[in-house]
Amino acid sequence: MNAYSGMKKMKCVVLAGGGGIRLWPLSRQNYPKQFLALKANRTIFEETILRNRTFTDKFMIITNDEYKFIVEKQMEIVNIRNYEMILETIGRNTAPAITLACMKSKNDDLLFVVPADAKIVDGREYQSAVAHAQELAKSGYIVTFGIKPNKPHTGYGYIKYVGNDVIEFKEKPSTEVAEKYIADGNYLWNSGMFLFRIDVFLSEIRKYRPDIYNSCKELTEIVRSKDAVVINREMMEKIPSESIDYAVMENSDRIKVIPSYFEWNDIGSIESFYDEMDKNINQNVIYSNCVHTGIINNVENQLVVANSLQDVIIVNTIDAVYVSKIGKSSEIKNIAEKHYNRYGKFFKENNISFRPWGFCEVLTDNEIYKVKRIIIHPNKRLSLHKHELKSEHCIIVAGNPVIKLGDSISKYTANQSVYVPKGTFHQIINETDDDIEIIEISIGKSISEADII
Repeated sequence: MNAYSGMKKMKCVVLAGGGGIRLWPLSRQNYPKQFLALKANRTIFEETILRNRTFTDKFMIITNDEYKFIVEKQMEIVNIRNYEMILETIGRNTAPAITLACMKSKNDDLLFVVPADAKIVDGREYQSAVAHAQELAKSGYIVTFGIKPNKPHTGYGYIKYVGNDVIEFKEKPSTEVAEKYIADGNYLWNSGMFLFRIDVFLSEIRKYRPDIYNSCKELTEIVRSKDAVVINREMMEKIPSESIDYAVMENSDRIKVIPSYFEWNDIGSIESFYDEMDKNINQNVIYSNCVHTGIINNVENQLVVANSLQDVIIVNTIDAVYVSKIGKSSEIKNIAEKHYNRYGKFFKENNISFRPWGFCEVLTDNEIYKVKRIIIHPNKRLSLHKHELKSEHCIIVAGNPVIKLGDSISKYTANQSVYVPKGTFHQIINETDDDIEIIEISIGKSISEADII
């Protein structure tokens, strides 16, 4: 008899809205850590979906509206079509996100809430923990998953427990306190995963945080209106920002915990990401006389050489290099905040932007010209548009695009080019089943993306 026997299919809510500055420069505000690739070229988000699809009848992705197209592409990659999205314009933490997910669901549904940025080894231990949690949830409990700690980690919250009973939630401790927790043996890491009946959760959030409940309740018709709903900034600002731990878990008497033995990693630092990543894809790296040193090279045509270093982590990307003592990389958050006014573009954006039709990658950018690599996915098209301050030269590298240029429309092949004068409406269309790749060179008084009509 396997762990899934007798289990009811659930809705799985994936919390995927985090900005991910802790993994800078790999992770940026416009492309956070949950969408980065780990082993077997799967992203953390994709692994989260695949791990939970067996006992899930529908996924609900809660994320920032800026990540909509990233989510859609990665759900397509893992071949999951049965999902819906709540797209936030600003984050309001986990309690409102989960409450909105409940408002979008049926009252008797079981909801399984998981973060999109945790690495978990799927196996018998994981399946058994979920099956056990479901039984407790059916009985009217809000169930959280506590991970059996293997070291005195200071980056996680802790849960003091006896059996399945929660005695107390603890904040992230100092090293000395964490060592006491490990020695005591009655503490678990707080995983941020929850399983419950919707009516039970709504009853508890209404009891302890009626302000969150009422502000989310007003959006019920909106969130149920379609599969992918955007909640505008004005509506989001009316919702108080709070974590589920503070809003419900630390107050309710209907909480249970599952002591869990599956392998779990929060991927909260460059070091933890390095431990989990597939080293076979980390090419162009040379170590010489290095001890306890890790290098992540994210640039294909650059070589990184480390010589006689100890206890250092190095991350190289196309526009930024980060060097830190191992164990101190998480301090990048404070560094970014301190220097954001001057260097904000490096912390906010990477060189790739995702669009409804595919993505574009900036190869060169200065005041005079910009060079971009544009990928248009099958049966997609750019909007019809023009620029008043710049002209464009488009070189077709691969595929057969149809290009509208002013009043003309023509089909092109690889190795052909198109000149788009300033003020000319144009559109690129992919009518084929293959990606189209184009190199675009923009020249003019302004090469900003804002110059578009």
